[in-house]
Amino acid sequence: MAKPLDDSQLLRLASDLRTRLFSPVRGATVFGPLVVLVGLIPSLAAVLCGEFDDPAAGWALRAVDVSTAAEIQDWLEPGRNGLGDGYLDQAPLSAWFQAVSVTSLGLDQLASWHLVSLALACCTIWATYSLGRRLGGASFGLVGAIVLATHPIMLRSAISPSPTALGLLLIVLAVNGFLGHLEGPSQLVSMRMLAGAIAWGLALLAVGPVAVVMVIPFLVHSWLLQGGRNETAAGSAAARVWQFWLGIRAVSVFLITALSFSGWWQLMMLANHGREFWLGWWAGSVELNFPSATPHSIWREWLSQQSFVLGFLLVGLMTVIQELRRPGTEVSRRRCQFVLGWWLTALAARIIFDMTPLRRSIMIDAWDGLFLLPTVLLIAWGVRAISLRQAQLAVEGSLICLTLGLCSWRFFHSAWIGSLVFVLAVGIVALLPVVMPRLRRGARRWTERDWKLLLQVAVVLSIAGHMSAGLVEFPEPNLESRSLTELRKRIALLKSVPRVTLTTFQGTAPESMLFVLRSRWPGAEFLVPGSLHGRQPREQVAKVPTELMIEWTQHEVRIMNELPADRQATPVGDPIRFRGRRLMIYEVGPRQR
Repeated sequence: MAKPLDDSQLLRLASDLRTRLFSPVRGATVFGPLVVLVGLIPSLAAVLCGEFDDPAAGWALRAVDVSTAAEIQDWLEPGRNGLGDGYLDQAPLSAWFQAVSVTSLGLDQLASWHLVSLALACCTIWATYSLGRRLGGASFGLVGAIVLATHPIMLRSAISPSPTALGLLLIVLAVNGFLGHLEGPSQLVSMRMLAGAIAWGLALLAVGPVAVVMVIPFLVHSWLLQGGRNETAAGSAAARVWQFWLGIRAVSVFLITALSFSGWWQLMMLANHGREFWLGWWAGSVELNFPSATPHSIWREWLSQQSFVLGFLLVGLMTVIQELRRPGTEVSRRRCQFVLGWWLTALAARIIFDMTPLRRSIMIDAWDGLFLLPTVLLIAWGVRAISLRQAQLAVEGSLICLTLGLCSWRFFHSAWIGSLVFVLAVGIVALLPVVMPRLRRGARRWTERDWKLLLQVAVVLSIAGHMSAGLVEFPEPNLESRSLTELRKRIALLKSVPRVTLTTFQGTAPESMLFVLRSRWPGAEFLVPGSLHGRQPREQVAKVPTELMIEWTQHEVRIMNELPADRQATPVGDPIRFRGRRLMIYEVGPRQR
């Protein structure tokens, strides 16, 4: 005969029940305003940033080139006229989009370029929330949107004219349409599939080979489909073969539709430039020789960026793998299968790039973004698993200790300190059930309610720490950026000129300086005559009423001595120090009598 339990025993059993960390929010409409606020977070980065660096300025110069295109071929091939010519082989959609939007806002206003990039970043965050809501609900999507909005990669793309934000937006839309088609009624073509195919085709015109990699998870996911679309995984062999055929047929129609919409540009460039274009398109113009990091430093930076949420990423991977192994609905299993395949594909692509000279590619931010998107979804999966108490107690404790150790390593820049903090955290967490009752003088033992409170604090602080660290550690404008800002302020006060002559010591100028000048006078004739020892004689250059002469040299050059007798040069302010050289601006016009 079972022994009856008294009230104290019943209360103790109730206190030991594992309950979810946070109360569910009824109605997904309350998340809409929150997502809008989250989407505005990258705008804070625009306040902290300065002028574009050389890689970003190169992308902006392509848009300036398109805005001044004299014929249709100049518009179809951004950079054909020499502006951003190192980017000639790259996908053109971002240059077209920026040329249309920024021109109407003002090419010479840096805020115009930031506004366009911020709008694309906000749309990407909202699209990620929509995809997350499809995968795991509104709270799932909100966590993914928060992690994405405050990640350094997204903050950089939100203030850069590179195609990263546009490409990520289109890739998320393509994935949403692809999954929506497979989860809908069994039909060859649907509006969701057509929308997803068009989005993927535009992504091909935005980020080129980065979008091509998405074909792998699409194909693998279609090949692994089993069972019915909205039924359990159980089914006959004939049903599985039929579902496999439906999946392959769907992805084939998806790709054919996308390529028929956007494949014409690659064929045109291949016909015009041959093998050289094909190599540059895939490699991302590595010959530009921008500074690149070693694979060790790249992954060290990646771990540092994920220090607050890496534990959730590991829990999310465990949860997805367990979801694939346990019986459940086919839709849930299929979603986990696709995200895991997407993450593994992006990880493999990123490792290949880091181990080859391709890590110097100007498309490296887009590759980072491709890896970031499924990582964010897995992090959201991990947060949900911890919130719903689906992980074991040991996993929850390891999550807290790992996060403390990684954050210590990140802020103290010492692996020894990080390891020491991790070991101390393991000891403290293990001894909590023993130490806490004694600290309370035996008033109450350590219960599930206490552990739940600790987990709540850990989850909230981890997400808040990730949000604040992304903004606090955002790099401030350096001396070079401040010099370019001063240059922009000075030339903003000058009238429009028909010609600008830029004299440099080596006959070349950085893209960041060229962008400041070109965006101010996009229609002016620009002359870069070469080094000081090989300049074109002034008498061989056609005269114009007024012009601007800019010298970027190591030593002062008396430009007034080389002008004709009827011309005079008036300095515009004091010299600016830019990259260790002297930058001086002169207005050249008729001599005043």
